[in-house]
Amino acid sequence: MTILTPLGLLGLIGIIILIIIYIIKPNYQQKYISSTYIWKLSLRYKKKRIPTSKLRDILLIICQILAITACALILATPSQVLRQQPMEGEVIMIIDASASMRTASDDQTRYMRAVENASEMADKILRENGTVSLILANDKPAYLNKRASLGEISSVQSSFDQLKTTEGYDPVYCSYGNGDIDAALELCEEVVSDNPKTLIYIYTDKQYETLPANVRVQDVKVSGEWNAAILSAYTTFESGYYTLYVDVASYDRDAALDVNVVVNGANKSSANPVGARLDFEAREVRCSEETTTVIFSTFVGEENAGESADGKTFGVGTSYGFYSYESILVYLQENGQYIEDNYSADDSFNVYGGVKPTVKIMYHSTMDGNSQNKFVTSALLAIRKKYADVYNIELDEQADEFNGYDMYIFEHAVPAQMPDDGVVILLDPLGEPERCGYTIRGMRDFNKVPTALTENVLDDGRSPLLKNISVPAIEVTRYQVFDRYDDYTVIASVGDDPVMLYRNEIDTKVFIMGFSVHYSNFALLSSFPLMFNNIIEFFLPPTVTGNYFEVYSEITVNSQGNELNIKQISADDDEGTTFNTFPAKIRLNTPGTYNISQKGFLGKEVDDIQIYVKTPAAESNISAVEETVYDPFGKTEKYDFFKDLLVYVAAALVALLFIEWILQLKDNM
Repeated sequence: MTILTPLGLLGLIGIIILIIIYIIKPNYQQKYISSTYIWKLSLRYKKKRIPTSKLRDILLIICQILAITACALILATPSQVLRQQPMEGEVIMIIDASASMRTASDDQTRYMRAVENASEMADKILRENGTVSLILANDKPAYLNKRASLGEISSVQSSFDQLKTTEGYDPVYCSYGNGDIDAALELCEEVVSDNPKTLIYIYTDKQYETLPANVRVQDVKVSGEWNAAILSAYTTFESGYYTLYVDVASYDRDAALDVNVVVNGANKSSANPVGARLDFEAREVRCSEETTTVIFSTFVGEENAGESADGKTFGVGTSYGFYSYESILVYLQENGQYIEDNYSADDSFNVYGGVKPTVKIMYHSTMDGNSQNKFVTSALLAIRKKYADVYNIELDEQADEFNGYDMYIFEHAVPAQMPDDGVVILLDPLGEPERCGYTIRGMRDFNKVPTALTENVLDDGRSPLLKNISVPAIEVTRYQVFDRYDDYTVIASVGDDPVMLYRNEIDTKVFIMGFSVHYSNFALLSSFPLMFNNIIEFFLPPTVTGNYFEVYSEITVNSQGNELNIKQISADDDEGTTFNTFPAKIRLNTPGTYNISQKGFLGKEVDDIQIYVKTPAAESNISAVEETVYDPFGKTEKYDFFKDLLVYVAAALVALLFIEWILQLKDNM
């Protein structure tokens, strides 16, 4: 047993006070009693063979002394030792491997400085018979060494040598993304639970307003470092021309920056298939830690490029306006020279997406003298507007030839044979084209009595073609009855008869709605245009949504065929990564431009797509101050090492008080 609160033993002073009370307590009292009482009392004492009054008094004082002792022990927190607390000398080192640690001065990055400082401390601790753990804090922190002692010094030094690996000036193990310091501290909990005296050193360039106990920050910044940054750049299409937005900032030093823009492949046409190169700039933009948005607009500064309306909005001139582009390079200068800041990863930015893939949709209807269904055309126009940033959707109505389109929509009629070069949508088909894969038995008519559809839930859940659509809300009064549709997947029915079905194979993509909107309430529901949106997303999903992403962010890619390859353009010896299952989730860990290549379904050629991957905007602030970090000591308590004995002492105290009460009762009888 051990005492966790020794000061509680001061309660034993009560024993001395008890003895003093017994000493000064009067041992007699003067009373007047009758002789008869004395005679009876003497007879009672005479009958006793042994004297018990003195024994009872001794037992009383012993019980009282023990009760006081028990009270003092309760104050002192008695405990049983479960395991011995370790001595001083255990250290965990966390090396921040975030992008801002690539900030360099005097030909040395903060990361390399952190590795060297940690290596020296680890060597010193190990040679003093201490224990060292090493964690690299990138996006997924992990131990490189765990509770290594002097006998493992070579392994620890080998880990540090590995962290010092460089390719040219580039430190290999320092990431271009965020470093998860909190996750690294969570890894420390196991070690800290065994030894709460462990010291944790974080080698980082970040500052914290508060830190948990036993956590120390080793600052690896150098005074005088600063960073000019392009945080993001993007375009919007306005009144027939693109407007470019560039977010810039300057950290640790206010600066007048020149924002330079190079537009490549601008305004391609049949006469100029290569397009033009356009160069313009915004000069001496005042920048600080507050983000400044620089706007390049065709409609400001009509005569001269570079003219500013408010110091932030710059005109590109009418002759420099562009309505399409292959890529845009944005880069910073100061006083006409390239930026000489201490963090170069965000001094330039690439913008893509100025040339959108063309999707040609043909709509053919033969109802009411070849007139178009306004509900269908309205839905298609809404789809074209929604996907304007992804696709250039061309709508063609009542085509004479059914080939050369990406999507065919036939309403009330069918072609002689199914097109083999695009998605085919059949609305209320009145025939069986060649290679359609179904037969029609006839028409079922409910005599104008509306009947609700029922949804067919697939083995893997609800069909994406029915996303946000309430199938039971759709009612029909007549529909086509299909036979021999084994190659199709049924997603909605009336009774046992399918009325919505599809095929999605590499060489066949068909969606059939077996009823007319003229005999249904479907066209009056908000879910009708949603069906066309779901068809686009399902059969012609955008390869990627967005043109730039941060390192380590999750990117969803789809393919218009059965294979897709993504490769960093600057990595000439890299074959890239190929995907065959879609949608695929990818994370890219190196900034730069990536090319996505694929072959579309039905053997169609698909233009390559470029995306830009950048360092996180938060890492551009090379002197960031954060509130605090995760506390790995929060779950460590003294009871991990000791078993509380208070219950047993309290039980003994109750027993002693009960015995003392019995003895007092006997004494008064």
